[in-house]
Amino acid sequence: MYLYNKKLIKEFLQDKNNLKKVTKVYISDSIKNQSYIKDIIHNLKQNNIPVHILNSNSLKKKFNFLDHQLIVLEYFDFIYSSLNEIEENINKVRLPIIVLGYKIKDPRNLGALMRVCYAFDIAGILIPTENACPVNEIVIQTSRNSKIKIHRFHSITKIINHFVLKKYNIILLDKNGEYKLHKLNYDFILPKSLVILGGETGVPKEIIKNINNLKTVSIEILNVESLNLTNAAAIFLYHFFSKK
Repeated sequence: MYLYNKKLIKEFLQDKNNLKKVTKVYISDSIKNQSYIKDIIHNLKQNNIPVHILNSNSLKKKFNFLDHQLIVLEYFDFIYSSLNEIEENINKVRLPIIVLGYKIKDPRNLGALMRVCYAFDIAGILIPTENACPVNEIVIQTSRNSKIKIHRFHSITKIINHFVLKKYNIILLDKNGEYKLHKLNYDFILPKSLVILGGETGVPKEIIKNINNLKTVSIEILNVESLNLTNAAAIFLYHFFSKK
């Protein structure tokens, strides 16, 4: 869904509840230095909302179906959760786990992950604001409207460091992982864990090598080289769900 009238966009963004619904905003470089546009950009970035500055021709080509005013706001009527809301939820769920889905670009993959995480009752999912699929109509349809809390973050380094400081177990699913999933008991995820799942391209090595006390977990499989993100998440979560 889109808003493309300057006045309506400004009014829409004045409501803090609406900020949670915005997926991204496109702005022409011809108006980016106007004072009220600068205020809008600042407000969006403060709330970790992606802003894309395009030249006027690119913007017109991308949204040739809209009679826009050189600014287009994309939103979806899905309310993202704050990080605090997800952390508070950790003590109310069956599995004390938060899943970080790194750069999941396919909406069906994100929707399927939401459905799996909701089924096994974890605290929530974290997704990046950039180079990743937001929650949209396809995601919701694929998830079967699963009521899982989702938070968007800007920097993966900062978000991981946040959980390191909070004494979470930091776990990465990796086919060459040090720990074998089938040998782990429920205590492995206690008292609380952040589980990192790579999207279609995985998690970059430069990010992994800077995580202190990282635990890598492998899932032993036969006949296939690797599992897709959703299957890996389902097997991992079911393992500990069954051990509870």
